[in-house]
Amino acid sequence: MKITQDLHMHTHLSSCAKPEATLEAYIAQASSLGLDTLGIADHMWDEDVPLSPDDYWHRFYHPQNLKHVLRARKEIQSLDTKGLRILFGAEAEYDPVRGDIALSEEAGEILDFVLVPNSHTHMMMPKGLYEPYQAHADFMVKATWDIINSPLAGYVTALAHPFDAVACPYDKTLLYPLISDSEYKEMFSAAREKNIAIEINTSSFLNKTDEEIRNHPKWAFFSLAKECGCKFTFGSDCHQPGSQQSILASDVIIDTLSLTDKDILVL
Repeated sequence: MKITQDLHMHTHLSSCAKPEATLEAYIAQASSLGLDTLGIADHMWDEDVPLSPDDYWHRFYHPQNLKHVLRARKEIQSLDTKGLRILFGAEAEYDPVRGDIALSEEAGEILDFVLVPNSHTHMMMPKGLYEPYQAHADFMVKATWDIINSPLAGYVTALAHPFDAVACPYDKTLLYPLISDSEYKEMFSAAREKNIAIEINTSSFLNKTDEEIRNHPKWAFFSLAKECGCKFTFGSDCHQPGSQQSILASDVIIDTLSLTDKDILVL
C-alpha cells in the first residue's frame, strides 16, 4: 500500500510558511513523491467567529480568514496541474475562549476538507499551563473533547497532529503517557463515531532513519486509535517544498502500525 494523498500542505498564504511554498512548486514535485492528490490546508480563523484584539493569537489569525485562504483557488486557475487532484481545505483552529472550532457552517460547506488541531498549545494555551506537564496534557484532552462535541464536528475531516504539542519548550513526548490509555480510547472512539479521522503528521520525520521512525513513542497511542476503528489521513504539514519530503516516511509508518487500505480515509 502506498500513500498518494498529502492532506496537510501550507502555501505562502499561511503567514508561517515560506514565500517559495507555491502551488506551482508543489505540483512540480508531486510525482517524485508518489502523490496524485494535494490537500492545501492553510491556517484559517473564520471571520464570523469573534476574535478579540486581546487574544494572544489575534495578530497571527486576523488576516487569515476564509476569503484569504480561498485565494489559492484563484491561483490554481493559471497553472498546469499535471493531472493532479488539488483539494482546497483549511487548518482551522480550536478556540479555547469559546471551547469550540473557529469555523462557520458556510466555510465548512465551501471547503473541500477541514483539519483542526488540539495541539497548537504554543498559541492557544495560557503559558501558565506549560507546567506542571499534566496541565498541558489536560488542555489538549479538553480541546479534543470540545472539537468532537462541537456542533460543527460534522465538517471536521481529521484531527491535525494530535497530542503533538507544537513548539513545546520541552520534550513533547513527555506528555504522551500523562494521558491514560482509557482516556485515549474514549476520545478516539468518540472521534470515530463522528467520522473524524486521525492525522498521521509526518513533519517530524524529515531526514529521520527508518529505525528512528519506527521507535517513536507516539505509535503507542496511534495503535489505540487503530484499535478503536479510527480512519487515518497522512499529511506532511509542509511549509516549504523541501519539507514535503517527509511524506516518504509513510511507508515505514504503514509497516509499523500494520495499516491496510481499510484504515485510510481517502478523499
